[in-house]
Amino acid sequence: MCVVAPVASGSLLWARNPDREPSHALEARGSDGEAVDLVFELGDTGCDLRGVVRNRAGRGVAARVAIASDPRAVMTTDDQGVFTFHGLRAQPAVLTVDAYGYRQTYKLIDLQPGANDIVIELDTGVDVVARVVTLAGSPVARARVDVVRDGASIASARSDEQGVARLANVREGQCMLVTEGESGYGTAEMTLVPGGATRVDLVVAPGATFEALVVDAAGVPRRGLLVVVTFELAGLSQEPRSREARTDATGRVRFEAVPDGGALSVQVTTRAGEDGARSLRRIDDWRGHEVLLQLTLDEEPSVQIKGKLVDERGEIVRAALVSYGGPGIGTSLSVRPDTVTGEFLIGPLLPRTYAICVDAHGFSAFVTPMKKFQRGETLDLGTIVLLKSR
Repeated sequence: MCVVAPVASGSLLWARNPDREPSHALEARGSDGEAVDLVFELGDTGCDLRGVVRNRAGRGVAARVAIASDPRAVMTTDDQGVFTFHGLRAQPAVLTVDAYGYRQTYKLIDLQPGANDIVIELDTGVDVVARVVTLAGSPVARARVDVVRDGASIASARSDEQGVARLANVREGQCMLVTEGESGYGTAEMTLVPGGATRVDLVVAPGATFEALVVDAAGVPRRGLLVVVTFELAGLSQEPRSREARTDATGRVRFEAVPDGGALSVQVTTRAGEDGARSLRRIDDWRGHEVLLQLTLDEEPSVQIKGKLVDERGEIVRAALVSYGGPGIGTSLSVRPDTVTGEFLIGPLLPRTYAICVDAHGFSAFVTPMKKFQRGETLDLGTIVLLKSR
């Protein structure tokens, strides 16, 4: 139903039709009572596009569908590959379809007013068959093989007992194959082209032998320190790998078959937390087959703080906690005084800035001012008299 208000003879009348009919002819009367014949056409009311994305076997494929000319027309199909766009303009359009394991597909469609239907068939990606072998040609089992693009792994698999790793439906284009296993490390650059399987031999090199000698500031080898080696595989910068071991009686630690050619970080620490002596070394591009790196600990714990706790009557305060803190310290250790003498000893600590805090039930807290300690310094706080809390 269309209602037209009285208009003067010769006036122009606009109308909308919710039923999307292309045109209407109406009869109306002007203000002078004369009949006025009006004929108008409705503007473009848009169109719908319904489609399904499937593979060559006829099975629906979940995909991302976009219309190049309309940045708002982007959607993901359901699990059966079905999608629907509403209110599109009736004009030629290019559809872009992306699905994991399939080639990117473009489809030109001439959208007409009303409903439009389309079926998009995708071609599969490239099957990669990688054979991992040593320099002598022997197969390498259980080696991880990654297909790397833009620094990230887009597909991975493990080699079988024959050294063969199979990676299915890899998207075409330039990429790098990276493998790492107990026998070493290898890479191969390649361009994947649609059509059939791509076969490649990945030769695993033994990698470098990395040995570190850890000494203190005086040059004395240190035993039992934890050494962590973190290395980045070439082309796979988002997934660094690491190994760790402790130094032996001579202060040495040895790592075999460490991939070279990428970045390498070596960290040494006496124990976890802020209080361990540390050394950190990074080599951005290291290459070699026998590497000996001497690591000198940057700082040695050498600071000690001691004292004795008594109350106002000179009696020993046994139920107390003595702790330390300072800039960048984090969680600190707490010690209890000796139950007989009331004496306490903190350390050895790294030469930094510290304050000492004493907490005891029924007594007011005792806190020293911040003090910067030098290497090897011992601070004797003497007898600390704790006051009863009021």
